[in-house]
Formats: sequence, structure tokens, C-alpha cells
Amino acid sequence: MRTFFLALCIYLILVFCFAKGNPTSRRYQDGVIIDNKLYVFAGRQTSNPLILNQTADMNELWILNLNQSFDVSSPPWLRGPSTNAPRVAYHTVNVGGAENELLVIYGGETLDSMETSYAVFDTKSQNWSTPLFNTSQINRRQKHTGVTNFNDSTIIFYGGASFSNPPVGNNLFVVNTSSNPWSIYNLPAGPESRAFHTSTLLSDGKMYVIGGVTDLANNKLATLDLILVFDLRTSQWSQAPVNGTVVPPGRFLHKAVGTGDDKIIIYGGTTDFDYFTGTFNDLYVLDTTTNPYTWTNITTKGIIPIARSCHTMVMAGTNLIITFGRHADELKDGFPNNTLVLDTTTYTWQTTYTPNKLELTTPPKPNISNKTNTSTTTPLPTLAPSSEQNGVGVDSGNENGNTKIIIGVVISISSVILIGVGLFFFKRRRQDKNNETNNELDHVLTIEETTVGR
Repeated sequence: MRTFFLALCIYLILVFCFAKGNPTSRRYQDGVIIDNKLYVFAGRQTSNPLILNQTADMNELWILNLNQSFDVSSPPWLRGPSTNAPRVAYHTVNVGGAENELLVIYGGETLDSMETSYAVFDTKSQNWSTPLFNTSQINRRQKHTGVTNFNDSTIIFYGGASFSNPPVGNNLFVVNTSSNPWSIYNLPAGPESRAFHTSTLLSDGKMYVIGGVTDLANNKLATLDLILVFDLRTSQWSQAPVNGTVVPPGRFLHKAVGTGDDKIIIYGGTTDFDYFTGTFNDLYVLDTTTNPYTWTNITTKGIIPIARSCHTMVMAGTNLIITFGRHADELKDGFPNNTLVLDTTTYTWQTTYTPNKLELTTPPKPNISNKTNTSTTTPLPTLAPSSEQNGVGVDSGNENGNTKIIIGVVISISSVILIGVGLFFFKRRRQDKNNETNNELDHVLTIEETTVGR
């Protein structure tokens, strides 16, 4: 009975801390990898009929452990804490913090479209908090991009659609998430406005902006034969032409990831602003080491997935992982809450995820004292702020208090259980020892009685 009670208590604690589940389908979410775990946050719920306004925005946090193999048809998602997290879509999720331990959520469309959300989730303490930006220097935005420089824990944000004129922007700014308080400063504006685009930072210290929309009012798409490039070392923009032999069609709501050999993989996206036609399931690789750059259209093998946009895509070692988003025709093909895995060593779609070379995924842990980079790749520069900086503090709000109470309760219960288990086994061992001593004593008395009888 005691053993059953102990097992029940441990089970309840595990369920309380880590809730398994099956995420509902969604779009306009975002996600990143920290410590070989995929974190996907928020997005807009998909349903039939579709809800096209902010009332469908969610604040769910889902976590997928990439250290272990799993069946692609049933990934072992865990539901993370989301109390007081913002309900948002069209936002960005980036890695931040002095130890690259934070999920930094910025921008997006909330229930109050006049408010841009800012939120931070600490993956170590499991706490949500709210950073206090000086928003007078930052225009509210959505449909933008952000990339993290792991050498100094800065996040570079570019473009997006604002809630006022001009509707699409080309401004570039940086948030330093390792300083206390956080600081923010502007960088030179880009040569062209972009929204629904992708930005990828490679080990050569350059950020590559691909595709997207240049004019929302007239539904004008950027072409992919010209890549916007921002060099972090020189703080200079350039427009790099691409070899015209193979050029992907213009698109938006696609995704891009960088590889360890300075290539960029793009997948999916759409050309149709109604999202029901013109969606892609193609895959292209941009080689930035050639001059000019070159695109390669990759023919994938295995079970070819349905075309998709608005998805989340990350590189886990040599595996490309894609999840959530929209199909070309959801009324026909359903709402995608499934996960796709592509082995980029063979470009074959997998039915089982198997970890491979995850060390390629883990970012370098910067030495904050001297910014020494231990990565084997080319070190990225540490950006120097301009003369204008604004401090950024963190207001933990009620979430910290609630989380500390929860953690305190869990630790207290765990301590009581451990003490109980210790006392139980100590008492049992002592009783067994007493029984052993009594048996030995009875044996001696029996021998003595036998001797006397003789």
C-alpha cells in the first residue's frame, strides 16, 4: 500500500510538471531550438470554417525533445507553461540571454492590434516575464524577421508590416539580450522594404534576406534572383545577384534555414494572397560560397508531403524539421498539425526521426567576460551600439511569483516524499537487522540449551 501511494505521488508530480499532448493545428507561429529541444510558441488556431481575426490567436508553448528518436506520425510533444504568455500571431521567436537560454518573443498581432507584444520565457527556470522596451524608438510591427548572433546574444530584427504608414518597413535594429538592462540601437535601413520574408545569419557574418512582399497594398512579391545581404562586420547592405540558370518563383510565408557549410535551404511558401492556391512543396538550396550565388532545385525522395506555407522550420543536426502551417486547400487536404522530417544528407523524407550530428545545432556558449567564441565556425562579429541606446528592464509580473510558488510546492512535496522513502527503507533495514540479530540470538540459545541437556 505504501509503495502504491509513493508511486502515485511521483506520477502526479511528473504529470503536473510535464503535460504530454497533441497540439492542435495552427499557422503564423514561430519556433527555435535551445539545448536540442524545439520550442514552438503561439500562432493562430485553424478551424473549419476559418477564423480570420485575432480571436483565434493562441499562447500555447509546445516542446519537442530532439535528443531522442520518435515516430514522425506521433511526435512526443510536451505542453510547456503559458500562464500570462501573450496570445499572438505573426511574431518572431528568437534565442536570447547571456547563456542562450531565453525565448524572446517580439512583435506580432495580438487581440489588441494597437499593441506589440514583448515576452521572455526562461527555459531554465520555466518562468515567463515581460521586458520593458522603450517603444518610442521601435515601431510596432508584425510579419518581420529576427536572427540571433550567438557570439554576443544580440538579436537583429528586420522589416515587417507596421500598424501605420508605411505599411511595410525596411528598418533594421538590434536588441542586446546579454546586457543588464537590455539595450537597443538602430542599424542602417535596408535597400528595400520586406514583409513575410526570411532572414538567415550564416557563419560568414552576413544576414541573407530572401523573398517576401515588397508592397502589401499591391501584392507585389520580391524576386529570388536578387538577395539582400547585410554584413555585420561592416554594417553595410548589398544586393547580390544570383545565377539565372535556376531561380525559384517569388514567394512569401516560406521558411529558410542555414546549414553548417554556408548554404541556405528554403521550403514551401505561397504566391497567392488568398492562400488557397499557388502554394509550394518545393525545396531549393542557395549556395553563398559561389560568385555569383547559385540556386539548386532539390528533388526529394520518399513520401512527398502536401504543399505548405506559414510553417515552422528548423535544422536539427542534419535533419530538417517542419511542423504546423497551412496547406494549399485546407477544405480538401485538412489542417496540418503533423511533423515532417527530411534527412538532408540524402534529401529523403523520413518516417522516423533519428538524431544525427546535433552538435551542429547547438550554438556556441559565449564567454561573456571576453566574448571568446569556442565555435569551430567563423566567429561572428560583436556589434557595437550607436551613440543612442535605450535601457530595457524586465518586469516579471505575477508569473514569477506564481511559478516560484508552484516550484516551491513541487520541491516541498518531492522533499517530503524523499524523506518518507528514506525513513521507510531505514526503518525496514533496521527491522531486518533486528530480526537478524534475534535469529542469531535464538540460534545461540538453542546451542546452549542443547549443550546443557547433554
